[in-house]
Amino acid sequence: MPGRAILFAVALLLIACGSDSGDDRGLSFVSPEPTPEPTPEPTPEPLQPDSGGDWDTRDGSAYPHTVDGIFTDWEAGAAEYEWFDIEPLAGQYANLYVDWADGRIHILNDWHYNDVTNPPADCYNEFDFGAGGQALTIRVYGDQTSEVFLDGELIDHGTEGGYSFGRSPLVPDRDHTMWELAVQVPASGDWYCRLHDPGPQPQSSCDDLVTEPQVLEGTLSWNQISVRAWSGPVLLAVWPESGDPGEQIFVRVGNVPQVPIGRLGTTSVELVATDDPEVFAFEIPELLPNVYALTVRRAGGLQSRAIDVEVTGDPDEVDQDGDGWTVGEGDCIDTLPQVHPGQTDWFMVHRGDGSFDYDCDGVETLQYPDYSTCGEPPDCSWSGLGWCAEGCEPCADCVPVGQVPGCGQRGPMLELDCWYEPLRETCDSTAEAYRAVQRCR
Repeated sequence: MPGRAILFAVALLLIACGSDSGDDRGLSFVSPEPTPEPTPEPTPEPLQPDSGGDWDTRDGSAYPHTVDGIFTDWEAGAAEYEWFDIEPLAGQYANLYVDWADGRIHILNDWHYNDVTNPPADCYNEFDFGAGGQALTIRVYGDQTSEVFLDGELIDHGTEGGYSFGRSPLVPDRDHTMWELAVQVPASGDWYCRLHDPGPQPQSSCDDLVTEPQVLEGTLSWNQISVRAWSGPVLLAVWPESGDPGEQIFVRVGNVPQVPIGRLGTTSVELVATDDPEVFAFEIPELLPNVYALTVRRAGGLQSRAIDVEVTGDPDEVDQDGDGWTVGEGDCIDTLPQVHPGQTDWFMVHRGDGSFDYDCDGVETLQYPDYSTCGEPPDCSWSGLGWCAEGCEPCADCVPVGQVPGCGQRGPMLELDCWYEPLRETCDSTAEAYRAVQRCR
């Protein structure tokens, strides 16, 4: 099964479940089911980032876990069954059960929002796990298989997943989707997780993931797990959905207690508050025309699910690397700020494509193209750096001599200071030889 060991440092447990086609469902904590209106519902006052809800510390369930997506041994009237002694965290669309057992964090997502049709086997519940700057994406499919991704790459990892379409102790009156996950983690540390779930079938496709506006954070300390809930940010809408660099984009964000942090692709954008407390604005940065994923997050929290923004315009007029030059102005590599017309620095490493043409003039210019030599008397005017020539006495221990190194190559450098000695009618000098690298631009 795909997966990888996780480094768990200080982080948050975040549970959010994707957005259904970018609409506004998931803002209210009162209605048990989302509504399809295009206008966002009123948002309850969110909890502050450093307060959250009350911590619930648990020693773990007395009932063993089976990762199959059901409440094992549960039936009406049963006193003990899987998860019977675990208090769930109630979201708008799901009841979330979290436990620590057998060296793994167990999560059962009692997703009662979808009670229409048992989704196809290729539908999945997506769990995001991680700590610090690393994150795993774990998909549990309707056919009980799992996939684990790290930075978009499929990896191996000891993770189990389960799925069912049935009834549960808190929703005993109707069949609905239930997803279960068990992931191995260290016995101590902070951790986070967030969810993305498909909406009702067949109205929405498997890729239309609905947002659960409850956020959890959790800590683990030697067989005790602590969890608490608070409201988290949800990226609801973006308009316009395209624009040139420098043009303004508006975003509507739900469940955020302060100005959120924005990112367009891998580039940070400054979100500025407007008269509407849920609407923020930013200017499209200098990016080449392409489609970029826009996300938001609050300080200390995970980012929202993305909405795509298309950056348009003439790529020759975009200064992508911020060096003051565009492709149209002669920047031959507009993704490296060191490469541009007029560059005056010298470099001992090529610019990434094998070339040392850092000033974009079409020529690799050597910093030291000459040998160090005093010349013939009375013209003994050399002073400075050059390369060792044939027959140079101070260069006896420097090899090879008589060669000017190419860009990035090492050779014998001679620091020579010459002057004319009139009494002897010769050139006199002081010299120091050492090995050096030829720099270019």
